[in-house]
Amino acid sequence: MQCNDRRTGCEAGPPVFAFDASARPLAKNKCSGIEQATNDASAVEYRWHYGACIMTPSKKKLIVRIVTLAIGVGLIGGVWDFVDGRAVNREAQLARRVAAESTTPDITPEHARTWLQQHGYQVIIWDPHASRGYVGSEDGDDGKFVIVYGQRQIRTGRWLGKPVWLDLIFRFDPKERFHDVTAHSSHQAIRFTTPAL
Repeated sequence: MQCNDRRTGCEAGPPVFAFDASARPLAKNKCSGIEQATNDASAVEYRWHYGACIMTPSKKKLIVRIVTLAIGVGLIGGVWDFVDGRAVNREAQLARRVAAESTTPDITPEHARTWLQQHGYQVIIWDPHASRGYVGSEDGDDGKFVIVYGQRQIRTGRWLGKPVWLDLIFRFDPKERFHDVTAHSSHQAIRFTTPAL
């Protein structure tokens, strides 16, 4: 065995085998991992090339195209999420404004439930065994509230976007006096229960 690798030296380089020229040489076959090279008339050198068969120029182009396509789809998805997210936020604010404009200071949780159902929202039932199981409670940053919570789907899941639900919440103080309406979007549906009859 001799060392002919001037760049890396014998220890770090791939193995180099020297054979007698009269011996039957192996055919040049990159996929076998061995490449034949003749330095002079007396010796034939066989050198291992790791991965020579794996990365052909056509395979490199294919990998570059796949990576470019993946990056392009990711960018398109990001732009879509940004644009659609702004549209969903506008829709949530519009729904909140419409709900707030249709309320009066003497609205009750029962009226809020009726309004949500008439406008296509699924009312969340917090306690299916109570007659007013749709009335829940919320501890917010600005106090404790009695709530009536409605949800409806405004976006179905597509190949670029996720499903989106609009959550509309009527909030009342602990004495059930109307306080405000809040709205936000979410990517998860709340499990609905049905009230006991």
